[in-house]
Amino acid sequence: MALKPIAKRLDDVDAEAVRRSHAQAIEELQAAPAMRTRIIKDVVVPDNGTVLVAHGLGRVPEIVLTSPERGAAAVGVLGEGRVGFDRAKYIQLRANGFAAPITVDVEVK
Repeated sequence: MALKPIAKRLDDVDAEAVRRSHAQAIEELQAAPAMRTRIIKDVVVPDNGTVLVAHGLGRVPEIVLTSPERGAAAVGVLGEGRVGFDRAKYIQLRANGFAAPITVDVEVK
């Protein structure tokens, strides 16, 4: 939830101009995509399996990025599923061919 800058109008003209300028800058920063980013650390995905991860965005993510896999015993493929669950609440990761469970960090925007 974005906090609103101070909305009280000031009597001094110069002070009011500064307040409006700051309020506008704060609102622009709060709307920036980076402010809507979540990092989910240490997600364990079983080899040849899937895992649902709650992302907390309250909407369908625009993009899902993962860190390099940790713990793999072989070269495998990590992918994102998009069907059969509520994407406004979860992301789904699938791992195949790693010969061991892997751990990743996930960035959702």
